[in-house]
Amino acid sequence: MNNFKLKHLLLEEFYSISIQTIIKSVVGKFIEEIHRTEKILVTEKQRVIKINKLLTGEKPSCQLCVGFPFPIEIYHQDIIYDNLIIKYFIQGEYLRNLQTIKLEKFESIEFEKIGSIEFENLAAKKIENKFDEFIFIEPYKFIGDSYISLQVFDFIKPYVT
Repeated sequence: MNNFKLKHLLLEEFYSISIQTIIKSVVGKFIEEIHRTEKILVTEKQRVIKINKLLTGEKPSCQLCVGFPFPIEIYHQDIIYDNLIIKYFIQGEYLRNLQTIKLEKFESIEFEKIGSIEFENLAAKKIENKFDEFIFIEPYKFIGDSYISLQVFDFIKPYVT
């Protein structure tokens, strides 16, 4: 999927009636809560809406982001609410599918889909003779989709083509 299609998907989702209804229903109450400066909502589709009150020197903004919590692409939009910063993040399975599609295009990479438990067992077998102990960290559960995310392909491309 190219950036144009991804941006179009984000625009379509963000400006949908359902997302705008969620935002409007939260904004009024949120502004009145003096002690809160940030609100994070997670939708049924695992999209994240982050609303922040402005700090000194900040300007209102609206951003559509690919990846959460570390966006790899940000599309700036016209401001829709005064005195707020609103970010809409796409994350989860959708991004992992994009990554898989991109990886499968590399001819020099042998690609095999396995589950997390199978991966842990495979990793354990490969390194058990080298170390007495090791720690396995599931990257998507630990650092978020976008830290690894689509940028990895730019990094590995020189080594696999």
